[in-house]
Amino acid sequence: MRIVGIELVDSLKVEVVVGRNILGLLGKFLANRGYEKAFLVYDRRLPREFIEEVVGGLKKAKLELCTVAVEGGEHLKTVDTVVTLWKKMFDFRLSRGDMVIGFGGGTLTDTVGFAAATYMRGIDWTVIPTTLLAMADAAIGGKTGVNFGAKNLVGAYHHPKLVVEDVKLVKTLSWEDYVSGLAEVVKHALLSSRALLSQPHSSSIRCFPKNGYPHFGGKTFPC
Repeated sequence: MRIVGIELVDSLKVEVVVGRNILGLLGKFLANRGYEKAFLVYDRRLPREFIEEVVGGLKKAKLELCTVAVEGGEHLKTVDTVVTLWKKMFDFRLSRGDMVIGFGGGTLTDTVGFAAATYMRGIDWTVIPTTLLAMADAAIGGKTGVNFGAKNLVGAYHHPKLVVEDVKLVKTLSWEDYVSGLAEVVKHALLSSRALLSQPHSSSIRCFPKNGYPHFGGKTFPC
């Protein structure tokens, strides 16, 4: 497990935790940072064992918990969804000292992040990205928002306090989703340094079988 601190303007700091089998540690991470109450929004299509791992860890840390199951996708990114989340936050008596958690892909974290950014003028939130694209892009940078007449027309910059990236989630992706995320990694590499550019290939070898033909859904794809 590795913890990376990203220093932002105005003394803001984002902690990014990267590792394998760390979903169950989220409750401990939050309790150690003084949080006692959490509002978890997750994608109901995620494997049940991953959801139970996160929920179980939060309960083990004795955080008061409210869970909301949604289905990720562009249809989720609406003002109506945000209003629904606001109402549930209010009913749960969520306050500025509490934590909102978005557990899913980029469309879910965009929406949950915007709800957190606008409820009580902004409360802390945590991202658990479940796709490689979300891990490389949506989870980091603080961009949140929903569609309103046009894509991402309404939004806000609201950096998460914590990003938890469990690499075991990558193996649940389709080949198409994996390649989409890997392209985002390569884009960052092209914009930063040659040293980073040399890493995606070696990382992909560790993720997939060494015979060069990873298997997904009964299909094989040459690397």
